[in-house]
Formats: sequence, C-alpha cells, structure tokens
Amino acid sequence: MRHTARISVFSTAVVVAFLTTALTALAADSTHSTPTAQSSGFADWISDASDKPMNLSTPSSSDNWLGGTGNWSNSGDWSTGEPGTASDVFINTGNDDVTLDVNASINSLTLGGASGSSTLRDTGTVTLTIAGALTINQSGTLTFNNLAGVSVGGTAMNAGTVHLSHGGLEGGNITNSGLLTLDVANVNASGTLTNSGTITAADDVNGVGAATIVNSGTILIDSVGSSGDFTNQSGGVVSAKNLNVGGNLINQGSIQGFLERASAFSVTGELTNSGTFNVEYSSSLTAGSLNNLVGGEIYDVSGQTTVIGNSSNAGGITVSSMGAGSSSGSLSIEGNLTNSGSISVAAVQDGPASAGVSGNIVNSGLINVNGGGQFGADGNVTNSGMITTGEQSGQLGNNSLRASGTLTNQAGGVLALYSMGDRGTFGFVNNAGSVLIASGAILNVIGGSHASANAFPGFLNSGSLTIAQGGTFSSPLNFAQISGQTTVDGTLRINGNAIANFSGGAVYGNGGTIQGNVTSNASINLGDMPMTVGLLMFQGNYTQGSNGSLTFDIASASQYDQLNVSGHAQLNGLMAVNLLNGYIPQVGNMFDIMNFASQSGTFSTVLGLPINNQEHFVLQYNATNLTLEVVSGPGMQAASGHGSSSGSEPFITPITSDMSFASNTGSAPASSVPEPGSVLLFGSGIAGVVAFLRRTRLS
Repeated sequence: MRHTARISVFSTAVVVAFLTTALTALAADSTHSTPTAQSSGFADWISDASDKPMNLSTPSSSDNWLGGTGNWSNSGDWSTGEPGTASDVFINTGNDDVTLDVNASINSLTLGGASGSSTLRDTGTVTLTIAGALTINQSGTLTFNNLAGVSVGGTAMNAGTVHLSHGGLEGGNITNSGLLTLDVANVNASGTLTNSGTITAADDVNGVGAATIVNSGTILIDSVGSSGDFTNQSGGVVSAKNLNVGGNLINQGSIQGFLERASAFSVTGELTNSGTFNVEYSSSLTAGSLNNLVGGEIYDVSGQTTVIGNSSNAGGITVSSMGAGSSSGSLSIEGNLTNSGSISVAAVQDGPASAGVSGNIVNSGLINVNGGGQFGADGNVTNSGMITTGEQSGQLGNNSLRASGTLTNQAGGVLALYSMGDRGTFGFVNNAGSVLIASGAILNVIGGSHASANAFPGFLNSGSLTIAQGGTFSSPLNFAQISGQTTVDGTLRINGNAIANFSGGAVYGNGGTIQGNVTSNASINLGDMPMTVGLLMFQGNYTQGSNGSLTFDIASASQYDQLNVSGHAQLNGLMAVNLLNGYIPQVGNMFDIMNFASQSGTFSTVLGLPINNQEHFVLQYNATNLTLEVVSGPGMQAASGHGSSSGSEPFITPITSDMSFASNTGSAPASSVPEPGSVLLFGSGIAGVVAFLRRTRLS
C-alpha cells in the first residue's frame, strides 16, 4: 500500500506537470484561444489536435564571437560555444578574422558593424547554411570559395564586401549596397534582388539572377537574368554579356554589353527606356515591344535590334556600323512604329546600316537615313514630321527609303531626298506637305500589286513638290495636283498611258522636263517663282483647259520664258505676259515663247499685250510655235482668238545655262502665287482683269 501511494502521487505530479506545460504552450500561441470544458467547441478542439499545434521548438539565441583571429569550431571563442542551428551569430567586435573550418548551419548571421574589420572566410571545403537572415554591415567581409556556396533562407543584405569564388549566394530577397565580386560564381534570389552598390566579376563565367531585379548601382557581370521585371533606375549601370528579362525591362540608367562585345539582350515583355541602351559590336537586342521615352537613347552600332511587337520612340535611336569588316547595324520592328523623336540610320564607308518596319509608321519627329543606309516599311507611312536622306550639303548619299503602302505626307510634313544616289520608293504618295528631290536623287511611285494608270493617282499633290536640277520623279501611275504647287527643275516622268493632271494650284520650273502627257487647269509659270525667267519641256502632248493659265515673263531680248512641247498642244484658258525689271522691248523684237509639233485651239483670253502708248505685242499662232512680235501702236487691253500673223520666221536667242536666271535649286514659295489664277480671271470679273493689267509692266 505504501508503494502504491508513492506511485500514485508520482503519476499525479507527472500529469500535472505535463498539463501545465501544454496549457502554457497553448496560451503562448496567439492564433488560438484556450477553450474550457464548458465551451461548446471543446470536444471538437480536443479531438482535432492537428489544428492546435504546440510550439515546443527551441527558441533562437545569440552567440557572439569574442574577437580576434580563430576558427569557427573553437567553442571557447564564442560567448555560448560553437554556434548551432538555433544560433543568431554575431561577428562584429571590429577586430574579427574568423575561418569557417566546419560545415555550419545557423539561424542568422550578422557580420561587421560601422567601423573596424570583421572577416569571415572559409577553407574552400565547407558549407554555410543560414535559415534566416544574413546581414553584412559596412565593416564586414565575407569570402567564400566552396562550390556549394552560401545558402540563406531569408533576406541577405550586404553593405560591406562579399567575395564569392566557385560557388555563390542563394537567398530569398538579396539587397546589396556594398561590393559583391564573383569569380566563377553566381548570385540567385528567389524573390527580389536590389542593388545600389557594385556587383562585379573577375571573369566571364558568372551570373546574377532573381525573380525581379531593381538596380541603382553597378552590375558588371557575364550573365544577368530575371524571371519577372527588371528596373534599372537613374544612375544604374548594367554591363552584361547576356541579359535575359522574363517580364518588362525599365531602363532609366545605362545598359551595355559586357566588355561591349557580342552581347545578347532579351526582353520578353516591353522595354521602356529613358536612359541609354547600347547594342554594339555584334551584340543583339530582342524585345517584345519598345517604348523609348523622351531623353532615352538607343545606340545600335554593328548590332542587331529586333522588336517583335509595336514600337514607340520619343527619344533617339541610332542604327550604324563600325565600318569595314564589322557587322551591319540593323533595326527590325515586326509591328508598327510611332516616332515623335529622332531615328538615324547612318551607315559608314564599307559598313552598312538598315532599319525595317513590318507594319505602319506614324512619324511626327525626324527619320534620317545617310551614308548609304536603308529604311523601309511594309505598310503605310503617315508623316507630319521630317523624313530625310543624306545631308542638305549633298553628302552621305546612296540611301534608300521604301514603303510598300501609301505615304501620306500631312501639312507640315517634309520628305526630302537630299543627296546624290538617294532613292525613295513608295506604293502611293498623298502629299499635303513638302517633298524635295535633290540633284541625283530619284523618287519612284510604283503603285500596289494591282494598280493601273486609271486607278487612284500614284502621286496626289495638294502641297509642294520640288524636283531640283538632276533630280527625278518617276511613276507608271497618274500624277494629280488639286492645289499647292509643283516645281520641275529636273525630270517628272510619267510612264506608259498615265498622265500628269494639274487641276489646280501652280506649276513652276526652270530647265526641267515633264515626260508624259500633261493636262492643266492650273497656273503654269515658267521659272522657280513668280516674275522669274525659266525654260520648261513637256515630252508629250499638252492640253490646257478653260480654267488653266500660262504666264510668260520677259526680262530682256535674250532672257524670257519658253515652253517646249514635243507633241500636240491644245490651247484654251488664259495666257499672260509680264515685262520684268522695267524692260521695254523695241519695235521689231520677236520672242519665241512656245514650241510644239502641232497645235489646235487658242487662248480664250490673252493679258499683257499692250506695252505702252507707242507699241504692243502681237501674239502669233504659227504651225509649230507661238511668238510675240513687238509692233507700233498702243494695242488693245486684251486679245481674244487669233492675233495677226505675219508668217515670218522669228529670230530666237537660245537660252543657255550660263545666263542669269533664278536658281535651279531654289525652293518655290511656301504658298503658290498663281499668275494669274483661274479665280482671278473668271471669279473676279472685269475688276480682276483690270487689276492684273496694272501689274504687267514692273519697274
């Protein structure tokens, strides 16, 4: 009985102790309240033990290195002995040099402080596993050479120095504001890698990877990758041989190739750039889409840039080449391009450069192709900015512009082929802005695959077209002008059965040729602007409608306008004569103003025949030409129908290139000044005619 009582008392004490421990543990669990026997859920609670875990794990405890030099395994150098799995390790006296000579697993590590020196190094054959956080402060240095590297379950933060060789660092989130150097090593974060310090490599077999990366420091490494987004903030520098971004890349700093040679950049999502992005020396860039913001610069020098989707540029994009023996620079956009910034495709001698857009282009900025570069689009081009080739000096020629669809050159838009050998090729052109074809350049308008001469005009003009001496416009489709002006100092070639139809506006020219049949209800004024002398050639037939006008300016006996038509001339509408600079011809002077193979019809109205009270012009309709002969008498104010004809052969002083005329390369006025226009003649009535007569003789 005495033994039984002792056992009963002992058992009771054990049970009480167990229940006390269990209830104490449950009370410490903040996620569960402790039910009572009287509570309605007590039975459920007691029956579901899995829902009520008891926190019986050993809590972590601090273990401090006592300072000096020694091995990790020396328990006497620690405040609580050699660290274990529950140890929060501190090596931060400021006078520490610890060698990790055994495999270690700890809860956390704090290395270094604000001053002094605290170093942890390994022997090259051990591992370090940290379940929680790694914190390296300013005075801390971690040097690790083992292939297994350092494993951190929580956050790794470095404000000091980390040297990793033949291994690496793995963690949840990694933050670096210090120096991290890699030698055949890697840094991988399962969460976010944030760098405001420097991550650099001693060779080209290193990598940095994370789910997301945020950089405002410097990353000089062989390989950088993120499965999600990558943000390179202002001031951030990334130099990588391989950059792979699984999400979007935002660059506000600088990105370039590692050692600037043969690097590869890949962005699955959108590349948004407001910094500097260099794709050089046979490097490549592939992006899902591109948004180059104001201030952003992309340099593709002997590199290859491909955008799979759409591109928007408000900054600067330069595509160029390093020269002979180098790779060509290329930009390929497989979607549409919207440009409000600057795009330069600048080849150099023996070094090509090209850019192509598979979709449409909307340009309100500047696109320039020079040095023998090429730029093309498979779709349409809408331009309210400037699209140019070469330079205004005529240098850096042999460039190519192409669009398979329609170029719509809006009011204010400029298309300029500046240099020798420049070539522009478009399906159709609708011009309300300005188009310039310089000497040695050619603009081809070829239509679509099923276009015909009777279809939509190849070139529809309501703006300004200037073909400089030596420049060429060529098309198998109709040329149509409804307003605006065309200046032909070079060649305007209409092939086949197509015609040049000037239904409105003005036509100027000096020394130029229109090859093809011409129909005009516009104002044709020889010379590059009103009140100048010029020579025009129509290689074909010329038909002037009832609303058309033809003005001849006479500056002297040897300097006057002349229109030559190789085919038949059918005349109607208005003809006007201007005397320039106070010139008064003499009786008997003869001016051969128009030549043709044959002629029919007459001008319905002729203005400017009176010279003064003593003499006047007589317009003669001859078999192959029109002449103005000066005869005595005041003449009539206006002549209608045939004038007098003497049948005599006129004396013609040929116009030569060394005479003083308006510049062949000068631009026509921004807004045409019809002289006189059809509105003047038929809309303003007698008052308009009188007003024009008062300005036919200029002083």
